Amino acid sequence: MCSKFSLLFYLKKRQDVKNIVTVNRNRTFANSNGNRGY
Repeated sequence: MCSKFSLLFYLKKRQDVKNIVTVNRNRTFANSNGNRGY
């Protein structure tokens, strides 16, 4: 049970990192177009 929980936590952390990378890429893309990116 403990290892299963840590695996779920690990997958969630990886998903969070992927989301952060995507947000940063979108922000950079918006800034390059002269828009205010969030």
